[in-house]
Amino acid sequence: EGGDAGFVRVRMQERLAHAEVELGGGQHEGARARLAALEREAAGKGFLLLARKARRARTQKEPA
Repeated sequence: EGGDAGFVRVRMQERLAHAEVELGGGQHEGARARLAALEREAAGKGFLLLARKARRARTQKEPA
């Protein structure tokens, strides 16, 4: 990986992890908005696995 692409990927992974923590903490609306933005950005830059992970996290059901 190129240096810039590696940094971008790591930063996106951090954003995904942060949003997942927010979802677990009940901050659903904001986390889902950030996940949608991350999904679009990751897909646009060719990070398709990250885009799928963001979509999966964004669309999972809230615990009852």
